[in-house]
Amino acid sequence: MIFIFTGHAFCDDSWEPVPGIKDSNLKEVCLDYENQGVIYASGVKTLYRTGDGGVTWTAVFSSQADEGAINFIGAQGQAVFVCTGNGLFASNDSGMNWKRIFKGIGEKENKVSHIAFSRDRKIYIATEACLFTSNDNGITWARDNVEGSGLNVKWVEFSDDAVFIAAEKGVYRNSGNGWKRTFVTRREGAEYDASAADEALKAVKPVNSITAVKDRIFIAADSGIFTSIDKGETWHGFIDSGLASLHVKRIMSQDILYAVTDKGVFVFSDRDRMWQGLYKGMATKEANSIAADPEGNIWVATKKGLYRFFSKPALQLNCNAGFGSGF
Repeated sequence: MIFIFTGHAFCDDSWEPVPGIKDSNLKEVCLDYENQGVIYASGVKTLYRTGDGGVTWTAVFSSQADEGAINFIGAQGQAVFVCTGNGLFASNDSGMNWKRIFKGIGEKENKVSHIAFSRDRKIYIATEACLFTSNDNGITWARDNVEGSGLNVKWVEFSDDAVFIAAEKGVYRNSGNGWKRTFVTRREGAEYDASAADEALKAVKPVNSITAVKDRIFIAADSGIFTSIDKGETWHGFIDSGLASLHVKRIMSQDILYAVTDKGVFVFSDRDRMWQGLYKGMATKEANSIAADPEGNIWVATKKGLYRFFSKPALQLNCNAGFGSGF
């Protein structure tokens, strides 16, 4: 895709703080796309819910002392899932009642970092030990060791029929014929495939998340952004001009690309071949999570609260076939 700015510049617009949440240090924000106006946001230990688009908020879940921090939120229909340091919790009534539906064996299996839902409604969860899957909405779970225990899986993403996971040693892909490491962050082990490394060796720091945008895959890492146009077979460093930090936590596509870093939120201009910071109105540059609602408004969880960026007709962008070279 080519992302081209039309209308006036993003830097002329401001973030709006969203009041009503007691926590200031927010880690995650999650939109429930099947229920209009339902949004979840979490601090370190508490999950908040709004059913009216952010006007009022209610605390609906609190992680106890032995359950560790809230690592991620996932929503699917009326169900909402909370990944914690001591298992996976779920509510089937929009946060009114909760039940722990996954508890692993040992500390590493219990640390659930991410949850994702495939098109056939299969559930995947990433843990510090390995990957787990469920075909029955979390009643039973199957362990997938990928290449052995202790993989430390951090993220799960889907692109067509392929499953991608981000782990401590890199990114793995499964297209139905088993797992293959295609992006390498750690070279130890005889199984290392030199033909798959290309520019991945530049990313010696961890992969934080993976985002699929049509037939293109993006990796957000502690050493910048990497991308693949061949279903994860090869990877190249993406443009970092304009980024104030290469510590990239999340990538999101909403007709254009957004990058969440520890130095702010950035939007990519294909015309200018660079990133632009979106700072105005935000009390901190340290952002953690990003989401977009059906109207195109952008929500960001930051160290100093939740912020919203309203979409305006003048800011709509053209999305054309193909993608500029720019590597």
